[in-house]
Amino acid sequence: MMIKALHPQNSFPFVLAIASPKTNEGLIQLLGETFLQSEISPYRHILPRVPPPNLQDIWRLYQFFPGSFPLHHLETLWPDSQFTYAVFFSHPVNRFENLALSSDDENKELIGLPVLIRCLGAGGLLHHPAYAANFQGKYTRMLSKDGDWATRLKQAFTRLEQMDFVGLTEQIEDSLTLLAWRFGWPPIRYSRRKNVSPGRERRSQVLSEALRKEVQAKEWADKRLYAAGKERFARDWAQFEAYRQEAGEGWWRQRLVEEVAIERIGRSGVLYDLRRVYPGQGWYPGEAHPRFGVIRWSGPETQSYVYFYIQPQRDVRLLVRIVGWLKQQVKESWTVRVNGKEGRIIRRWREEGSEVIEVAIPGEQLAKDGVQEVAFEVVETVAPAEIGVGADERKLGLAYQWIAVFAA
Repeated sequence: MMIKALHPQNSFPFVLAIASPKTNEGLIQLLGETFLQSEISPYRHILPRVPPPNLQDIWRLYQFFPGSFPLHHLETLWPDSQFTYAVFFSHPVNRFENLALSSDDENKELIGLPVLIRCLGAGGLLHHPAYAANFQGKYTRMLSKDGDWATRLKQAFTRLEQMDFVGLTEQIEDSLTLLAWRFGWPPIRYSRRKNVSPGRERRSQVLSEALRKEVQAKEWADKRLYAAGKERFARDWAQFEAYRQEAGEGWWRQRLVEEVAIERIGRSGVLYDLRRVYPGQGWYPGEAHPRFGVIRWSGPETQSYVYFYIQPQRDVRLLVRIVGWLKQQVKESWTVRVNGKEGRIIRRWREEGSEVIEVAIPGEQLAKDGVQEVAFEVVETVAPAEIGVGADERKLGLAYQWIAVFAA
């Protein structure tokens, strides 16, 4: 029997370039789940003010760089590395409207901006030096290095075609589907995906038609770059549609297999340590634990998913080590489904402050293409703050250390 875990294929540090404040945190949260908390750069919009040697060391620590800083800064600081680049564009008018709706607690990039908006109004903001210094031509500046606006726009056009992925926040659902296809991920599934660009329902009629025209005139470079981004997105979407038409509704399963080099790693099985999960599958970023090493909490949904490649030849056993829970009844409610069918728990036992659960999976339950969807479910998720055990407001299910699959 050949058994192999499927891991997200982020071989190089992953850079999410995005300049729309209201979309920032949702996408950062979404894609950040793939990584460990310690691998996510805390520097979202500006470079840290430390001496250059230390700066280079800092950037070497991380695997996920989300923000709106110029991409050439990363390459200058880390010239010998390769990066995987994804950029999400918003129309310049929509981006400005989002700025005009910004509240004090929405984004650290916007410190002081809500006060400025209240004093000057949207029109005053557009013509204030702070806007020109910090927001005008944000996408063009992110994708270029230097020169006047015409020169930088030309650089940005070239860089746009070199991006590994281009998405549009105005087409966020299709963009997330295309993102999954591009990187060989399962479809991004959970409810938070619908909130990656909150506040749209409040945005109608924020700007007068005259002010909208002023924004478009001032943001002429980003407007042209956005149009080029839409063209790139349309080309990529056409390729995806052709792939989906050929592969059918199971296109994502085929993509998973294509992205993973299936190698024989021994007949006894594989240990999956949850250092990597696919985005949108009901997990929080992995974190360090003083006793168990890397752990990962499920949540905020009650279902969490992982994917294995298991050659469907005979029965297998699934072992899961759970190392944290907030309520005993949540742990006791734990169930597992493999390809939609509930697995039979053979035994549970305590081990060094954790619990290990063994589940039997019949061979006939395994999908013939080898890609097995494993869903863990609990009756509820709980925030520590709700039950008086800290200030953490995340809705947590269970904390997992590893999952093992082996031949029965």
